Amino acid sequence: MEWEPLLTNTSDLVIFDAFVPHRSGPNLSDNPRRVLYFTYNLKEDGEHYDEYFKRKRIEFPPDFERDQNTKTNLDSKYNLANPIK
Repeated sequence: MEWEPLLTNTSDLVIFDAFVPHRSGPNLSDNPRRVLYFTYNLKEDGEHYDEYFKRKRIEFPPDFERDQNTKTNLDSKYNLANPIK
């Protein structure tokens, strides 16, 4: 895949969905990066917030919850844009 940089400034907002392949390089600044994930569905489709994050944590746990025994579901919808080597 050929990657194209998206140069941003502090306080810029970039919006994309989970189907857009994306990555970021190492944070070489002295400041932490922040990310906010918005998830939504139509109201008539029901309330799925708690179940969504429960399944996401099971199928694609954060790095600090992984160890050599953790089985990550690489085919999970939660891993679409997160290539793992």
